[in-house]
Amino acid sequence: MNERSAYLDDDATYFKGKLKAGAHTVSVDAFEFQNKEDIDMPWAFTANINAESTTETTDFMYLSMPVIEALTTNPFNAEKRNFPIEFHYPYAYKYIIDIQLPEGYVVEALPAEKILKTEDGGITFVYRCSEHQGRIQAKIDFGVSNLRYAPELYGMLKLMYDQITAVTGEQIVLKRQT
Repeated sequence: MNERSAYLDDDATYFKGKLKAGAHTVSVDAFEFQNKEDIDMPWAFTANINAESTTETTDFMYLSMPVIEALTTNPFNAEKRNFPIEFHYPYAYKYIIDIQLPEGYVVEALPAEKILKTEDGGITFVYRCSEHQGRIQAKIDFGVSNLRYAPELYGMLKLMYDQITAVTGEQIVLKRQT
């Protein structure tokens, strides 16, 4: 419900606050929400986002995904934890990022598929990236259903989040066609 409330207060600020700060310039051209006021239905939005998050050399272009901030930083920073880890509520995020290849470029390298989950299946992360007909599509599914973990499992959670932040930080490499 907090996400819906934040959107309903100011939709433009909501989008920019959710995007990774690492993108140099971000603009949200068009967006549409589904089920924004019906709390019994999944909340979803579609947006056209332009982000100048590339580094270009003579023959290569490196793309950084405009990923949501929550998946780019690890909330588990301490070396050890003495108390249980508690999440406030269960949640699931599904992101589909669709990128049109720039004219004159082909895909040289895509991040590898990554599937992570805790032993109990209470936290899951799936990342897939593919290229088809001049478009790159990245899909990210992330969910938390188990709300409490014993302190002994802190190291496992920390490692899992380290892997998630590493995957979401990988770049797509495009090569100029010759």
